[in-house]
Amino acid sequence: MRTDIVRRFRVSDGLILVAATAAGLAASRAITPSELSLESIWESVTKPQQGGWSIRFIAEVTAELGSIAAVPNLATWTLACVLLRLTRPRPPWRRLCRQPGWMACLIATAAIGVTATISVIAWVAASGMYNDLVWLNWQVISGSIQTGMAVFWCWATMSLSGRWRPEPSWIDRLSRLLGLFWLTLAVIFIYANLTTL
Repeated sequence: MRTDIVRRFRVSDGLILVAATAAGLAASRAITPSELSLESIWESVTKPQQGGWSIRFIAEVTAELGSIAAVPNLATWTLACVLLRLTRPRPPWRRLCRQPGWMACLIATAAIGVTATISVIAWVAASGMYNDLVWLNWQVISGSIQTGMAVFWCWATMSLSGRWRPEPSWIDRLSRLLGLFWLTLAVIFIYANLTTL
C-alpha cells in the first residue's frame, strides 16, 4: 500500500531559508562594485542610452543586475532546498529521483560546484592577469548559463523518459520555481551576451 509522505513547513525550514537569504545577500554585497549605487542604477534604468527601451536594453540591465543580486541568492536557496529535501520526512530515493524540483536543485548544485571549481583553478592559473571583480562577474554569468542549461537538460531527460512525477508539496514547488528561475536567467544572460558581441 502506497503512503505519501508530505513534508509540512516547519519553523526549522523557515530558519534555514532565512539563513540562505542572509548568505545570499552577503555574497551579493561582496561582489557589488563600489561605484554601483542606487542612484546610478536608477539613472541607467530611467534614461536608457541611444537604443531606448528595447528587449536588448532590458536583457542587458537584467543580466547586469541579476549577476549581482539574483544569482547569489538563487544559489544559496538552491543549496538550502537540497539540504531541506535530505532531512526527514522524505520519500524513498526511488520516488525522490522522479521529482523535478529535487532533480533541478540537485543538478543545479552540482553544476555550481563544478563551474566554481573550474573558475577557481583558472583564476589561480591566471595569477592576477584580470581585474578580480570583472573576472568574478563573468564567472557568475557563465556559471549561471551552465547551471540553467543543466536544469534544462535534466528536465528534458526526465520528461522524455516518463520520470516526471512532481509532488504536491511546498518544497517540490519551491524547488521547481528555483529551477525555472535558473532557466530564465540562463536565457536572459545568453541573449544579453549575444547582443553585446
